[in-house]
Amino acid sequence: MAPDVLALFGSPRRGGNTDALLEALLEPAFLRGLAVERVRVPELSVAPCRGCRFCEASGECAQRDAMAEAIPKLLSARWVALSSPVFFYGIPGQTKSFIDRCQPLWARKHRLPGGKGPAPISPPGRKGFLVAAGGSSGKNLFTGLELTARYFFDAIDVRFEGSYAVRGLEAPGDAGKTPGALEGARAAGEKLFAPEDGI
Repeated sequence: MAPDVLALFGSPRRGGNTDALLEALLEPAFLRGLAVERVRVPELSVAPCRGCRFCEASGECAQRDAMAEAIPKLLSARWVALSSPVFFYGIPGQTKSFIDRCQPLWARKHRLPGGKGPAPISPPGRKGFLVAAGGSSGKNLFTGLELTARYFFDAIDVRFEGSYAVRGLEAPGDAGKTPGALEGARAAGEKLFAPEDGI
């Protein structure tokens, strides 16, 4: 059975600040009784995209690994929440490989029109959201993450609802020590998972 909410934990470090922020975001989903599935992306066996363009002709990936199980969930969950720390102003490599491997879904939308390849995408009204944490104060600290998330959600046919990003979270546990950080994530979750007609 497909989850209502697919929570993609993108940090290679368990129990860090992005984990805490995403768990806070998910609290309203649990209160609504939604089925939530947590996926620790860096722990999946996912090879990087090879850029072979096989998917542009077939809508499928030439590689066989954990993405075969992940893609149906990405296409069926009504909410997809992605969390990520900032690594060199971008998403960590393991999670970026996961996103890159969604290229077949992009190909189905933009290279295989007219019903070629596997049927594209899923229920209407789906929503995606990014949760991020960074240690520095740079003006564009979250810009790379947000751009990547936006196009990732587009590829999986999910409407990008926005992001909740917190600066100054450097050491493990800082999210819980920073006034308002977890409360802000919960408030974002209340808005994201608010009941709507048909959902």
